[in-house]
Amino acid sequence: MAAAGRVSAWHPEDGWGVLESDQTPGGCWAHVSAVRTPSGFTELRPAQEVEFDWEPAMQDGYRFRAVSVWPRGRPPRDSPAAEGETSAYGSALVIDWDQPDNPGPDRRDEPGESR
Repeated sequence: MAAAGRVSAWHPEDGWGVLESDQTPGGCWAHVSAVRTPSGFTELRPAQEVEFDWEPAMQDGYRFRAVSVWPRGRPPRDSPAAEGETSAYGSALVIDWDQPDNPGPDRRDEPGESR
């Protein structure tokens, strides 16, 4: 659901804040990962006018949670995640071991080792 409102509090060190609108009485919790600014800058300021999509969900004592937030009157930046992915950080490590052309004798066959 969409709403227009303002930022009532923003905690940049913790990466979250609260948005106020008539559609979300009591405040709407917002995480930095939901911020979609055209410049890619994700920090909001108290009293800043915003538009946001929200969902009903209990989050840190708030009955509503923002899904996307962007400055009022500006188009939101598209989410960097592809369909079916999240915007959460992810990482992967792939190790490809070199396979020698001639692997040589089995390590158990080395002198001094018993089977």
